[in-house]
Amino acid sequence: MIRFALTVPVVALMIALSCAAQERSEKPVIPFGMCAGLHSGSAFFMEMGLGIAHRISFGPCGGGDVGFNGYTVSALFSPGSHPQAGVQGTVWFDAPLLAAGMNLAYYTDFNQGTLRLKPELGVGLLVARLVYSLSIPITNGGYSGIGMHQLSLRAYIPIRDR
Repeated sequence: MIRFALTVPVVALMIALSCAAQERSEKPVIPFGMCAGLHSGSAFFMEMGLGIAHRISFGPCGGGDVGFNGYTVSALFSPGSHPQAGVQGTVWFDAPLLAAGMNLAYYTDFNQGTLRLKPELGVGLLVARLVYSLSIPITNGGYSGIGMHQLSLRAYIPIRDR
């Protein structure tokens, strides 16, 4: 319960940064896009999903380096002798060379499942990011299909502007 309570300030900070960065944006572009990822931990997962991202600019009067923040929903699949699947919702923020996010994911091995909160932090550049995430169990902490630590390579590809 304490671990879950500690993540509330992190989520609030990410939302505040997201809103503050949007206000300084030169051009509020809201592209619809796809997300894809590879996740390595105690199990290997592939990710594919859809989302919305906002292009943001940093610096005085919004004229500076470009970053993104967005929201995605994706499906996860782990092939192999013990296949697993999942669904994940993500809120993320990419500034030049900094990436942060929060994931809420449900994993199943088709016999049992677990709901996990996964804060992530790493490096990002434009639409790609390499992040480390800590998997905090909300339900079924004894689920052995995924570990506590995960390294992920994720990308967001804008498809069209709205």
